[in-house]
Amino acid sequence: MKRWDIRTLPFIPREFEWLPVSDKRSRKKLKTACDLIVKADEVVVSTVFDREGQLP
Repeated sequence: MKRWDIRTLPFIPREFEWLPVSDKRSRKKLKTACDLIVKADEVVVSTVFDREGQLP
């Protein structure tokens, strides 16, 4: 997505691919998150799409 456009929302990827970094602690956090998501009925991601403070 090179340019932001309201017509492209909501943006829902066809596939989600999660790859852990080699850190053992990060792998544990990812496994916990995956386990919780599998149990959930709905997941809402409420993060900023762009980097914080980035100029247009």
